[in-house]
Amino acid sequence: MIVQRATTILLLLLFASQAFAEILLHRGGRLQLMGPWPLLIFVAIGSATAVIGRRLSATPILCLLLASMGVILSGVVGLEDLYEIPAAEFFRFEWSALRLFFGFGFLHFALTFPVESRLVRKHPRVLSVIWGVYLVFLLLTLPIVPLGRVEAAVLWVLSLLAGLIVGVFILIRKFFVSLTAAEKNRLRVVLVGCLAGAVPAALAAISWVLPFNTQEAHVLDIGFFMLPLFPLGLVTAVLHENFSEISKGLQRTLIYCLAAAGSITCFFICHWLVIIIMQRMGGFPVNPIMISGALALLSLFPLIRWSSSYIATRFYATEEAEAASTGAATAFCPIEPNPYIAGNPIRSPELFFGREEDFRFIRARLLGEEQGCVIVLRGERRTGKTSILYQILNGRLGPDFVPVFIDMQGMVVQNDAEFLSELALKISEAALSSGSMDKGSLPVAVDTYPAFNHYMDALLAALGHRRLVLLMDEYELIENKAKNGKVSAEIFGYLDSLLIRHARLSYVFTGSKGLDSSEVWMPILARSVYREVSFLARKDAQALICTPLRERIQFAPGAVSHLLRLTSGHPFFTQALCQTMVDMLNEMRTNLVDSKCIQETLKRLMENAPPQLYYLWTTFSNPEKAVLSGLAALIKEPNRYLTAERVEKLLKSLPGEFPKSLSAPLIRMHFEQLREKAMLDRDQTRYRFTMDLMRLWVQSEHNVWKVLSETAAIR
Repeated sequence: MIVQRATTILLLLLFASQAFAEILLHRGGRLQLMGPWPLLIFVAIGSATAVIGRRLSATPILCLLLASMGVILSGVVGLEDLYEIPAAEFFRFEWSALRLFFGFGFLHFALTFPVESRLVRKHPRVLSVIWGVYLVFLLLTLPIVPLGRVEAAVLWVLSLLAGLIVGVFILIRKFFVSLTAAEKNRLRVVLVGCLAGAVPAALAAISWVLPFNTQEAHVLDIGFFMLPLFPLGLVTAVLHENFSEISKGLQRTLIYCLAAAGSITCFFICHWLVIIIMQRMGGFPVNPIMISGALALLSLFPLIRWSSSYIATRFYATEEAEAASTGAATAFCPIEPNPYIAGNPIRSPELFFGREEDFRFIRARLLGEEQGCVIVLRGERRTGKTSILYQILNGRLGPDFVPVFIDMQGMVVQNDAEFLSELALKISEAALSSGSMDKGSLPVAVDTYPAFNHYMDALLAALGHRRLVLLMDEYELIENKAKNGKVSAEIFGYLDSLLIRHARLSYVFTGSKGLDSSEVWMPILARSVYREVSFLARKDAQALICTPLRERIQFAPGAVSHLLRLTSGHPFFTQALCQTMVDMLNEMRTNLVDSKCIQETLKRLMENAPPQLYYLWTTFSNPEKAVLSGLAALIKEPNRYLTAERVEKLLKSLPGEFPKSLSAPLIRMHFEQLREKAMLDRDQTRYRFTMDLMRLWVQSEHNVWKVLSETAAIR
C-alpha cells in the first residue's frame, strides 16, 4: 500500500511538471488543440481523488487514469514529425507516449474494482504482465526507435481499444456474478462512464487512422470532447457511499451522458458509411458531416427516452420518491384505526404490497410442471412468507388453482390417522368453498392411507382441469411431530408418492430452512425448488409506507428515504415502524412526518423494542455479537460502510483475550455469515447494517462493553 501511494504521488508530480512545461511551450505557439489546461485540470482531479479516496484500493490507478486523460486531451495529442522535433523538446514527445497509459490503466482498474477479480486473486502476477506489455509499447514510441507517425498512432489506438474492450467485458462479467446491490450499482455507473466518455473517444481515435478518412482532424475531435465524462462514472462510483438513492441532478447527468454518447457514436458510424459510399459513387452532393450530424440529432430523442427509462428503473432519485409520497393533508385529523399491522400475517389483499415476482414465479412453476412439484419459500422469521400463502389462498394465482392452507402449528394430532383426517378436512373445506364439488360426493372416513388414496382420487377427478395446491406453513413442524412420535416417518415418503400418483397436485412449503437440512425430506428433495423471501423491493416498501396513509398525512422532504433506510423494506419492521409513527402523529397532533416525528418514533420504538430484535440477537454466536457491536459503535452515519480492519482495531483495544482473538480475516468471515443472514450489506470490502434500525438498537442495547462483559461471564 505504501509503495502504491508513493508511486501515485510521484507520477502525479511528474504529470504536473509536464503540464507546466506545456504552458511554457504553449506561450511560444508550439501547442495546438486544447493546450495544457486539460492536463492541469485532470491532475487536480486526480490529486483530489487521491486524498478523498485514500482508503480504497482502486484509488491509485484511478488517479493515474485521470491524469492520462489529460495527456490525451492536451497539446500532445497531435503527433509531430518524429525527425523534426528539436532536441530541446525531446522530453515533450517522450511524455506524449504516456497516452498509452489509458488502455492499460483501465484494464488494471477493471480487474481490481470494486473487488479483485478471480483471475487476480489466483494469479496476482497478471498485473505485472499488463504493465510489462505497457513498458514495451512505451519503448516503441520513443524517438530512438525508427517508428513512423502512422505506426505510432496505430499502436496507441490498438492499446486504447484493447484495454477498453477487455476492461468493459471484465466489468460486465463482474456485474453478473456480483452478490450485492451496492456493487451492482457501482458497476452500472462505471459502465455508464465507459459508454459516455470512452466509446466516443475510441471512435475518434479510430478515425485518425482509417484509410478512407479525408476530413480535417478538428471535425473528428468531437469524440474526445466526451472523454471528460468518463471520470464522472469512475470517480462517482469509487467515492459515492450509497447508490440506493441518488440526487436528481446526478440522475439527469447519467441520462444525458448515455444519450450524448449514443448520439456521437451514431455520428461516427454514419460518417464512416457516408465516406465509403462517396468513395464508391465518386462523389456526393451533400456534405457528409451535415448528413451524419442530422442523423445523430434524430437519434438523440429516442436515446434520451431509453436512457431515462433505464436509469429511472435502476436508480431512485430522492426528489421523485418524496414527490410521489406527499399527500394533500393540511389540518390535523386523527388517524383511526391504525392501518398498519405488525406481528400478524396480512390476510387482506388491500393491505398487502409487492411480491409480484414471487407470485409470477410460483404460478409459472406450478403450470410448467407436468408432474407435481414442491416450491419452498425460504426466509427468516417475519419476512412475509405466511402472508404470501394467505394471498394465494385469496385467489392470487387465478381460477386454475384450488389452494388449501394448512397451518402446521395449529394441527394438533397424535398419530397418522388424525393427521390424514385433519388434512382431508382442510382439503374438503377448500374444495367446497371453491364450488368444485358437492359435500355428499366425498368419503366420510379418511383415517388410513388406502382411504386417503381413494379420497384423493375422487377429489382430483371432481376438480377436473384445476390444480390442487397444498400450502403448508412452517413445514419443519412435520419433522418435529415425527421426532416426537406424533406421526410416523412413513409420512414423508407418502407425501412424495402423492405427487407421483397425482399430476395436478403440488405443494408450497414455507420455512426458514431448506429440505436438504434433514435426511427425512430426501424423497421430496429431487422435486423441490427454492424461492428466497426477504426484503421488499424499494417501490413495494415505499407503497407500504405511503399508500395506507394516502391523502391523510404529508411527508417532509427526505422522510420516506429516512424510513426506508431504517428498515430497508423488511416487511415486519416497516409495519412496526409505521405503526409506531401513526401513534406518534396522533399524540403530537400533526399530519406532517418530518425529522422530529421520525426521531420521536425511533425513541418510542427503542423504549419498547419489538421482540423480534431480541430473538434475532439470540441467534448470533458470541463472535458475531462482538463484531456487530463493534461495527455499530464505529458507524456514525446510516449510509457509511466500514472495513474489517477498522473493527479489528477497536476490538484489540478492549481488555481480555476474547476480542484480541478476532483478527481481520475472522471478522470478515463473520461479516460474510451475517450478510448471508441479511443482517449486513457489503460494498467492495466494506460492510454496514442492512437495516439501520438494527444498528441503532445494537448501539443502544448491546454496546461493545456490554457484549464483552456478557461473553466474559459465559466463558
